[in-house]
Amino acid sequence: MATARPAAAADPVAAEHVLAPMLKDLALRLAGCPGRSDEGRAAADEAVELFRRVEPRDPGTFEQYVALHLAVSLWLAAGYREEDHTDGALGLLSESEAIFSRLGTRHSGAFAAQLDAIGAASAELLRLSTNPKVSNGS
Repeated sequence: MATARPAAAADPVAAEHVLAPMLKDLALRLAGCPGRSDEGRAAADEAVELFRRVEPRDPGTFEQYVALHLAVSLWLAAGYREEDHTDGALGLLSESEAIFSRLGTRHSGAFAAQLDAIGAASAELLRLSTNPKVSNGS
């Protein structure tokens, strides 16, 4: 991170595709640390923003789409229940669904499992947001 961040600032086109997966990995690590969900969510949000900027320059890169999906999942895992992030989380899931739908069209439905997982995550998020007792483990 210490090397990638300055490189991305100096030459975003060349370095953002390196920084974004690092931020995704950082978010993954922080998502598992009690009391650090805000940091995990911030890292995941930054990764998503970087992937949004990189994607138009290199739209066919499989790893970028997968990483965006992972960043969305991590953002959710990093504490959407702690604050009211339902709308943002659903928006990101919808964005991931659109990306995987486009990829599935280009690659003969190869991403059906990812689309199913996104649909299930969206349904669960809606269920939890309408029944807060369930989300607290009650």
